[in-house]
Amino acid sequence: MSGSRMLEVCGLNIVATPHPNGVYERILRTVAGTPVRVRGNDWAKITEPKASSKKGVLDGRIIVWTTIDVDGRWLDTTKDEELSRADKKSISIPSHAKPNYRVFSYALDVNRHRIHYESLNEFGETLGPTVARRLFENLTAMDKVKEAVEVTILPQEGTVNRILTLPKLRRLEIKLLLPNPDDVDPDKQQKLYEKLRSMNAKTWEQTLQKRAGAARLKPDEETKEIARVAATNGYVKGDAGRGDDRVQLSTTDTPARKKVSMDAGANFVARLLATGGFF
Repeated sequence: MSGSRMLEVCGLNIVATPHPNGVYERILRTVAGTPVRVRGNDWAKITEPKASSKKGVLDGRIIVWTTIDVDGRWLDTTKDEELSRADKKSISIPSHAKPNYRVFSYALDVNRHRIHYESLNEFGETLGPTVARRLFENLTAMDKVKEAVEVTILPQEGTVNRILTLPKLRRLEIKLLLPNPDDVDPDKQQKLYEKLRSMNAKTWEQTLQKRAGAARLKPDEETKEIARVAATNGYVKGDAGRGDDRVQLSTTDTPARKKVSMDAGANFVARLLATGGFF
């Protein structure tokens, strides 16, 4: 595998409220083909998810391009001045032609409502986790999606434990989104979810600040459990030390990444499964 070309894969957790059976497939089908701005002049859309080689997994493509203002000011690089009217009139770009075209595969694990996508494709082009999250946030925020949808970047394994054990931890932020019932762990998580639902709460936000004179924050077991659940259903952020010793660590800034060999299968889903499967 060392001599083969490698892709890189990242993941998102998508949570809809309400969440009847089939909601995630329906949402992606509803927004497929609709362009949204993702960063600066970059726009993107997804293709309609299709059945893949694995039951319960749908796949499609994320298409990214750049939109330019043809009617705006143009630079004449030979003169370092604005392009003349005559030269500008000679520019002819069809309205359906868009520059800087990039394409990335994605796969929806329907049962776990997780989206895995190429963050590095075969051409060496990248789609960062923040941009990918913004894409699906903007798509699912459209009026034609009736559910409230939250999108979380899947973090590296162990990130929460690293945050909770930071030396000189002085501030801890946790945001927990109410997950789907099929995510519920029968033990501690069940009680947490029931507590949120009993209060008709959608999110749980908690900030702990170290008191003066204490060496560090010491989160209790309940807080640690909330943080572990929030890692994939929200976010956790720690702030430790001051000045040159300051460390900030967040689950949103440490995305999980998987290396996938292009030789491992004929398509994106097959390659994922041949390289250890999904996150």
